[in-house]
Amino acid sequence: MKNSDNRREMIERIKNQFSSAYLTLISLIEASIFGFLIYNFNDKLMPMSSFTLNNVVIFCEYTTAFLIVVIVWGEFAMGSMTFRWIPGIADPFIPFLIGLAQIGAICSIDYELSSQWLFALASICALSLWAYRNMYQKSEKNKEDNEIVLAVLNKWGKINYTITGTLAGILIIAGIFISIYSSKWLNITISCLICIAAILYISKCYLYWKAINKALE
Repeated sequence: MKNSDNRREMIERIKNQFSSAYLTLISLIEASIFGFLIYNFNDKLMPMSSFTLNNVVIFCEYTTAFLIVVIVWGEFAMGSMTFRWIPGIADPFIPFLIGLAQIGAICSIDYELSSQWLFALASICALSLWAYRNMYQKSEKNKEDNEIVLAVLNKWGKINYTITGTLAGILIIAGIFISIYSSKWLNITISCLICIAAILYISKCYLYWKAINKALE
């Protein structure tokens, strides 16, 4: 009986401490990436002093990179604060791998749209898909702690899977297309559309947070 109580107490301690520890880790990673983004932007600021059509591409790329920092932190924050689960081997790897993909995307920013930038964004989406799957599956295993929230957010799990997976596929196709055929107007169009998609994704995050608040009422 005592061993059972000790085990239960240890599991509760892990669940309670994991949320704040995970959020701290995510905050440190995304703050570092934001700093790297600013440094990279300052490095390319001088050539942007005179406006050209190519500046539209690089502006959209930097805006997208900034929005991804906001999205990644927000999604991890919402997940870690809302759900409770016992961490596994995947949990420490996912945020660092997403961070590396973000750095790859920032390093690929240039005045001409590159397939490397698109593939880096696709890898962020693919890793985010893994992050969603990891979070929802482990929350299902700890159903007694997450039952109410999971019941309300069931459709949002499918929405997150669908949107993130679709974006990953589109970005891979766009990256392959750009590597075969590229033009100034095509570069501008694709970079603008991706920036708009990032803005729309933030709108999705807002609606997701509203659904979470509704579940907790």
